[in-house]
Amino acid sequence: MMTTLATATIEGTGTKPADVVVRGNASGFLQEIVSGAHQLRADEPVRVGGGDAAPGPYDYLPDRTGGMRIESVIEEGGKSRSAEIGPLNTPVNLER
Repeated sequence: MMTTLATATIEGTGTKPADVVVRGNASGFLQEIVSGAHQLRADEPVRVGGGDAAPGPYDYLPDRTGGMRIESVIEEGGKSRSAEIGPLNTPVNLER
C-alpha cells in the first residue's frame, strides 16, 4: 500500500493544517483519504477501471473550490460590520 503525506502552512496564519494521508494500492483505484479527524474515500468510475465506490479524486476539486469561494465571501463580509450575509450558493463546474 502506498501512502502520501502532504503538509503545508495555512497562508497568512502560519498555522499548520491537519495532515492529509492518502492510502491506495496497485489492485485498483480506491483510495482512503484521512485529513485530521475526517475520513474520505475516492475511486474512479467502472468505465475507467475503478469500482465507483466513491467520488473520483477530481470530483472533490469543485467541492473544495466552492467551499473556498464561500469562505472568502464570509471573511470579506465579516470585515464590514454593516454587511449582512445570507445563505450562499456558488456553482462550480469542472471539465476534464
